[in-house]
Amino acid sequence: MEVYGLSSDTFWKGETEIRGTVTDCGKRYRVRILRKGSQIYDYSCSHVDESGRRIKDCSVGCGNIVDASDLCVHGQALLAEQMKKDREKNLRPVSTSQKIRFMVREYTNREVSRIMGAGEEGRVRLVPRLLLSRDQIKVRFFIGKEKLFQVKDLVTFSQAVEFERLVEYGKGLSFHHNLDAFEENCRPLVLLVLEMVGTYREHYSQFRRSTLEMQPVLGELVLGKAGRERFFSIMEGKEIECEDSWKVKRNLTIKCENPRFEMTIEKTGKDGVKLTMPKEIMAFPGEKCLFIANDEAMYRCDEEYTQALHVLMEYMVMGTDAEREILINDRDMPLFYERVLKLEALKLLNIKDLDLEGYRPQELKVNFYFDSNGPKEVTLRPELSYGDYSFHPLEDENVPREICRDVPGEFRVSQLITRYFKFTEEETNNMVIRGDDDAVYALVSDGMSRFMELGEVFVSESFKKIRVLPPTNVAVRVRATEGWLELDVDTGGIPKEELFAILAEYQARAK
Repeated sequence: MEVYGLSSDTFWKGETEIRGTVTDCGKRYRVRILRKGSQIYDYSCSHVDESGRRIKDCSVGCGNIVDASDLCVHGQALLAEQMKKDREKNLRPVSTSQKIRFMVREYTNREVSRIMGAGEEGRVRLVPRLLLSRDQIKVRFFIGKEKLFQVKDLVTFSQAVEFERLVEYGKGLSFHHNLDAFEENCRPLVLLVLEMVGTYREHYSQFRRSTLEMQPVLGELVLGKAGRERFFSIMEGKEIECEDSWKVKRNLTIKCENPRFEMTIEKTGKDGVKLTMPKEIMAFPGEKCLFIANDEAMYRCDEEYTQALHVLMEYMVMGTDAEREILINDRDMPLFYERVLKLEALKLLNIKDLDLEGYRPQELKVNFYFDSNGPKEVTLRPELSYGDYSFHPLEDENVPREICRDVPGEFRVSQLITRYFKFTEEETNNMVIRGDDDAVYALVSDGMSRFMELGEVFVSESFKKIRVLPPTNVAVRVRATEGWLELDVDTGGIPKEELFAILAEYQARAK
């Protein structure tokens, strides 16, 4: 049922006349209602043709009218439509949200930015400059096409790129910020800035929940270990301007290679040695590698180079308490030579009037003496030696202090021994395997070659007679078949001849 041609008039006494046409199953009904408030005074409903000429009165319940419930379906439809219009008139007007206005403006600006940026595509440069100190790397950024302007607030810059805003830096530089506006080789750097600034903003959003402190202007980025890895990877092969703590400026080429420089080692005083680091050398740790700078380049060192130099650089170059000159007493030189001076192999030492070989510590030598008192018993007497001095590993508290011990080497020996021997004889401190066939088998079949890798192995005649028996995994299944017991033996891949030999061996041991 559909209502159209709805109209209403209100008279001076408060009566309202409602008129309209209602369609019902293809038929038209002209309806008139006269009411005051909820009371209906007069009502008519007539079936009419297309021209509006009356055909007959509605026969669907039109009669004496008391209230709206007495109206025919056509009258009720007309009244309902009028009441709907009355409710709409009484609704409060809707004001557009300010956020909607902001959204419309942002989308409009972005669209305009894309249109205008089509002529600026790939023309803007983002140029970093390094600020180097003993314990920090900071980066400032400059932007422009020909003339460069400093980016004074990286937060504002990142938001401009994010929302594609128009920003004016100075006379001659005004453009809509988006990634395509920058030179292609600068875009990875722009993305890195956006990522690091995003992390910075998240940090401050958490911080400001507990304080009222405003977010400060971010004029430069501090590169942590991860940031250094990312930044120098992007800048590899490029030249970058830097400034150190003494305001000395230089241009550095970013290289993925190990630097070549010289540290001077020389005699000093009557009983000492001095190691000196060049003044221009700076070092910074990354997550996985060491970064070293000189007057010409910033080097990304490989893993081996990093392992050899990281600790030395930490104490001689990095940090405010680093010392570019360190002194070593002669009596401590063998230990320093053994633990620290990995530089000789890297060819980084400039040796002046010094016999460095004279400080080389004596090499650790290891002897292993194996013996046996029976088929299920093996003893081991380990012996460590430095020159003419030898000792048992469990009796090392008496080793003279002047001997420079190879602690990592001794530790490797200890690890190997405890892998195959779990017990120690109290009287001799020798290691022993007793009553454990599997442990003897593991030692003879696998362990002996490992002992030979670490030292010289000596075996007694009784040890040579030990017959190695592998652990067996024999399964026996029994089935009853026609009054007989049928045995099914699974030897686990061991040939029958070998199995019989093993059984004979165990039988002989049992006697």
